[in-house]
Amino acid sequence: MGFKRVLEVYMLIRAGRRLRAAGNNLLVAWYAVQDPRLPWIARSLLLLFALYLISPFDLLPDAFPVLGWLDDLGLIAFALPALLRLIPEPVLSRATQRARWWKGWGAGKQR
Repeated sequence: MGFKRVLEVYMLIRAGRRLRAAGNNLLVAWYAVQDPRLPWIARSLLLLFALYLISPFDLLPDAFPVLGWLDDLGLIAFALPALLRLIPEPVLSRATQRARWWKGWGAGKQR
C-alpha cells in the first residue's frame, strides 16, 4: 500500500469522525437552545444558524448536486463547534447529557 493510499484512508477516517461529531453537535445545539439558562446572544446565533441551514437561499445553491451541499456541510463541521463554544458550561454539559441519553448511551443500550 503506497503513501497516497494510506493518506486517502486517513482522510476518509477523519471525515467520518467529523461527520459523526457534527451529528452529535447538532443534537447538543438542539437541547441547548431549549435551556432557559442559555444567553440570548448564543440562542440567537444558533437559531440564525439553523435558519440558514433550512433556508432555500444558500451561498452555493442546492441546485448544484454536490457543491450546493458543501456550504451546509462546511458550516455544520466548522461553524457549529465554534458556536457551541459560546454556550456556558452548565448548559453545555446538560445538553450533552440529554443528547447522549437520546442516542441511547444513557438508556443502557450498547452501540
